[in-house]
Amino acid sequence: MNVSRQFTLNSTKQKGVAAIEAVIVLPIIIFIMLAVIDFGRIMYVSITTTNAARAAAGYAAQSTNLVIDTSGIKASALSEASDLISDAFNSDPVAVSSKRVCKCPGSSSEVFCTSNLCTGQVQIFVEVTATRDFRTVVSYPLIPNQLVISRTATIRAQ
Repeated sequence: MNVSRQFTLNSTKQKGVAAIEAVIVLPIIIFIMLAVIDFGRIMYVSITTTNAARAAAGYAAQSTNLVIDTSGIKASALSEASDLISDAFNSDPVAVSSKRVCKCPGSSSEVFCTSNLCTGQVQIFVEVTATRDFRTVVSYPLIPNQLVISRTATIRAQ
């Protein structure tokens, strides 16, 4: 009888220790899980924003006439970023801006597209910037919970 009573007491003590361990470890595990989820979300939004900028620049680079087609550039970027959800902070999946950049061959400085300063023909580039506001699921200590993800793609027009 003594043995069964001692076994019951040890079993009860083990259950109490397991409960205390769970109370200590569970918040840490939940915090790590939320951090991993937010890290995955920010990587996904970053990659999608980059792809949207590249797709829009690729559309505009097809010809020099498309470089100034802002509605087509925006539509191309929005099509690429259609997986991102519009929310209270983002009216569109990504905000898109584009500009035409002209350079002389072999030079990195910009010139006016109508200037005759170049020895050769002026090269026309399109520069597309896609931007998205990102907010984490939870506010973390010492880490900002709001980030602006901005990606720029520059391609020479054909």
